[in-house]
Amino acid sequence: MRISVTDTGIGIKEKDQDKLFHLFGSIKDAKLNTNGIGLGLVISQLITNKFSGEIDFISKHKKGSTFFYTFGIEEIEHD
Repeated sequence: MRISVTDTGIGIKEKDQDKLFHLFGSIKDAKLNTNGIGLGLVISQLITNKFSGEIDFISKHKKGSTFFYTFGIEEIEHD
């Protein structure tokens, strides 16, 4: 199963994309009023990995971002 979430925000500069999944790796921009501390995506990645899933993204600066959450679906057997 693959879930994607897309926004049309400011996107993420290519030079900052490697910081996203690092603890306290928030991206600071003097022009933006952001209060994040860099935990949200790290927590999302930990939860996703716990369920044998993967998280990834594509982003274009000034265009927006899409985050992909991919999980394997196993059939549940009933007695």
